[in-house]
Amino acid sequence: MPNAPLSMLPNPASYNVSVTNVVTDRVTGLVWEGKLSWELSHAQAEAYCEGLQLGGSDAWRMPTLLEVISIVQNYINGEIDRVFEIGDLSGRPQWTSTKDLNGQVGVAYHLVGIAYINPAFLGRVQCVR
Repeated sequence: MPNAPLSMLPNPASYNVSVTNVVTDRVTGLVWEGKLSWELSHAQAEAYCEGLQLGGSDAWRMPTLLEVISIVQNYINGEIDRVFEIGDLSGRPQWTSTKDLNGQVGVAYHLVGIAYINPAFLGRVQCVR
């Protein structure tokens, strides 16, 4: 998990932004879409990621909850360069591919924490590969 550069913890956050609208996390090896989508239902967000063609790749997918937390945790604390165009996290939740204990889709990250949200509700997604 990337940590804030000044935290003195292992794995300081480091990103490559040499490809337009693409951010590569040098700690995890994940490649992220550089900005959040517009507002979508969970199914629309999943389809959006599966159909995304960006940075010479079409292998995009919806991130897991842990993957989303890996880029959002230090952003909220203002501890890393704002390489991601995350926008206002107090608005819509950020969709993930993580399912709840009953196997239902709709687990999302929101500024107030992690929650199960009705998949028809509008949220945002930041695709990953």
